[in-house]
Amino acid sequence: MAVSNNMDRPDHPVRILNPTTLECITIPYSSPSYPTSYVTYHFGFNPLADEYKILQVQRLEKDYRGMSSWVYQIFTLGKSSWRQIEEDFDLNHLVPFDSHECHFRKGGLYANGVMYWLTRDMIVVFEFVREKFRVMPLPQGSRLYSRPKLFEMGGCLAIIRLQEKGLELSILKDYQDQVWVNESTTFTVRPPKGVEYHIPLGTIHTGEEILLRPQMTRVVRKEMVHFYNRKR
Repeated sequence: MAVSNNMDRPDHPVRILNPTTLECITIPYSSPSYPTSYVTYHFGFNPLADEYKILQVQRLEKDYRGMSSWVYQIFTLGKSSWRQIEEDFDLNHLVPFDSHECHFRKGGLYANGVMYWLTRDMIVVFEFVREKFRVMPLPQGSRLYSRPKLFEMGGCLAIIRLQEKGLELSILKDYQDQVWVNESTTFTVRPPKGVEYHIPLGTIHTGEEILLRPQMTRVVRKEMVHFYNRKR
């Protein structure tokens, strides 16, 4: 499913679209605080209660001290109103990460009941079951200089690092104990002239990785989509 909203206009309605059935529902207005810098919405599932939820992240404008504050609310499909979570945790220093370092506007990645965001030094996690934030250390070699990207792979979180001739994968096989498994992939086809890197887009039901290869020429920009079979 997908969530639609204008991120810079929190007063606009929030809609959820099921692309399979084409059913679209409108979520009740959340009455956000003002003035607002931006607001984002993140869709997830609570497998224990069989509930779909929406996390709203709202960044307020800077106050007279030049400080920004954040409001986090949760909405459960089938309910009639939003609930505020972790109230004032930025002011009380209860949240274990710097909200300004978390790229909420990039959408994050959802896998198996958990939403993930990548920062410079850690992974920020929101668990839809407990409605709580937590942080996880990055696996070794996943700092920003290696251009990591969050990926969903077989229901697990994966971090992909681009290399000159392939990809380095770190797959979170055990979420509770934070057990990572490392894999390497090597491209067997020589990249055409003008191609400098691959952009991982996601995986499909066969387990194949979808990669985008931009190619720049003097006249035109081409984008080729490749399927990579990890097993073969």
